[in-house]
Amino acid sequence: MGGDSQEKMLDDLNHKVKEVYRRCLGDTDGDLSTLQMLTSIENRLEQLFEQIELMPPDKVEEAEKMKDKERRQRLREEKLEAQRALQEERVQRALERARAPVKKKTGKPVVFRSAPPQKKKLEEHDTKKKEEEDLEYYWS
Repeated sequence: MGGDSQEKMLDDLNHKVKEVYRRCLGDTDGDLSTLQMLTSIENRLEQLFEQIELMPPDKVEEAEKMKDKERRQRLREEKLEAQRALQEERVQRALERARAPVKKKTGKPVVFRSAPPQKKKLEEHDTKKKEEEDLEYYWS
């Protein structure tokens, strides 16, 4: 049982690495192992980092700002889309509730029990006074 789940996980990982490899380096005809694909991706990243170091810093900074701006805009749009979908779902549920037949209540309505009356708390000096009176009565 554990071996099957591990094989599935490795297979999923291999598919993800293939997708990244295809996007970064393009499609190749050769069958490469997952490790070879990861090595190729890493080498390509190193090449790109070296190219970035050779570029003018202000251009690199400007490009980074543009990418960040695009990423934030994309996240904002995704959030708005998710909110719109949630609102649409709420509207659909409200419409379903409105279309549903009305459930008539039958029988006697539930009446809640009232709280029992609270006992008055005697103050300490009242109890001491009463004890003294009782003692006087007993000794008299």
